[in-house]
Amino acid sequence: MDTKKILILLISFVVLVNYVNYIMPDRNELADQIVLLKNKIDREKRLNDMKLVDQNLTIPEAKLFFSAKRYSYSKAMGEFQQIITDAIKGNCHMRNIKWAQVPSDNGFYERLSLNTVLECKPKKFFLFVNRLRDQGKLITFDNLLIGAVPKKDILIVSFQSHGFRMKDE
Repeated sequence: MDTKKILILLISFVVLVNYVNYIMPDRNELADQIVLLKNKIDREKRLNDMKLVDQNLTIPEAKLFFSAKRYSYSKAMGEFQQIITDAIKGNCHMRNIKWAQVPSDNGFYERLSLNTVLECKPKKFFLFVNRLRDQGKLITFDNLLIGAVPKKDILIVSFQSHGFRMKDE
């Protein structure tokens, strides 16, 4: 009689462990979802309470672009190169940086191009990108190639970066 009770108890434990725990919702996950939803609701309430006007949302072009009135092509390229090298300092080692010969003309703006090759660790590369983002100028990357140096924790990063110089009409 005791073996039957022990067998039933063991079977019930197996069922409890294998089936009931997977069927019951995870309380920690539900608590995290509740906190996430409360944060989203609070953020939406703050956005609804703000008096948003188009003037507050627009970003002046002078902040994002180099101005043709203030900067000639060479001065704009020098300033653009200085922004890139400032972001590189302390994060990566610059192997090569080369100016494009002529800016590409796209209507109301000119695209300034720099070809750059860096050596850096993966985390340092992300710090470099974050520093570029904090500069306040509109900078884009094209032809991004990332390769690892064998047996080292270093990346070789090659890219073409673009800054923009707004033409004044």
